[in-house]
Amino acid sequence: MLENVFDSKQAIRKKIVDKYKDEITISIPKLLGSLDIVGNPVGLFKNISSGVVDLVEKPLDGFLQGPLEGTKGLVIGAGSLMKNTVSGTFNSIGKVTGSLASGLSNLTMVKYSLLEVEFLLRMMNISHKERNQNLEDQNTSEKVL
Repeated sequence: MLENVFDSKQAIRKKIVDKYKDEITISIPKLLGSLDIVGNPVGLFKNISSGVVDLVEKPLDGFLQGPLEGTKGLVIGAGSLMKNTVSGTFNSIGKVTGSLASGLSNLTMVKYSLLEVEFLLRMMNISHKERNQNLEDQNTSEKVL
């Protein structure tokens, strides 16, 4: 936000352009790092760093209260680190394999149009409802007998 500006139009335009260039320069690495094809390394880093923070903070908070609470905090922090590391790793691996599967699917040209998929899903749902209705009708007729 610019207030009380006494610059020329060109100077103001340059400031605005520079601002957006800076934003793009910061955003592009984040965007590239969060792509699924490379396993979302930004997400992996966030998960692991969250676990490391817990590994440090939980014991410190606990030891301020006493040795038993500190030990409990150490166990909780280590568990958080393990959970976040495993979760982030498998999430990244899943994204890479999903991207590879999608690419292979496109290469083999095994595609269904959205209309075909929607039609199949509707037919499966209708047949499922009809089958359940038939089972209910049979149960009702058996109860009458």
